[in-house]
Amino acid sequence: LGRSFGSDWYGAVALNYGLTRIGNGESSNGTVNADASIRFKAGDEIELGFQAKGIFAQEKNPMITTSAPVVSMGVVYHPTKVHVSCSIEKSPEFRPSFTTAVRYHLTEKLIVLSGFSTVPAQAGFGFGIKIRKWEFICAGSVHNMLGISRNISINLMI
Repeated sequence: LGRSFGSDWYGAVALNYGLTRIGNGESSNGTVNADASIRFKAGDEIELGFQAKGIFAQEKNPMITTSAPVVSMGVVYHPTKVHVSCSIEKSPEFRPSFTTAVRYHLTEKLIVLSGFSTVPAQAGFGFGIKIRKWEFICAGSVHNMLGISRNISINLMI
């Protein structure tokens, strides 16, 4: 849920549910989290952002050891075809993490995604198809402890 405040400010809140499956079906865990963000348009192609998020309900999950809020600040550069984002994320319990992502629009309908994070060390790659207001994204990532993960997301742009 988001709202613009003039031509340069934008705020949003979100409620998310994530389901994690570990191994070959040995374990499955769900997590509910919320986040709030503010973005400022610093020019035609640059946005600055601030986000706070936290886990407030979770099933027993040994992989999630914190429910402390996480704060991140970042910058997004988005000319016509390429969107580059960089952010620093910090929670009270962990070292700061640097994350960067690149989203490249090969055509109006085809998208290539890549990115990496420092804490924990993780790299990802994916591709997507945009059909009208819908995006279908298939991605994967390599985590230094968890190995290879797959992700499918369906996004409606309103």
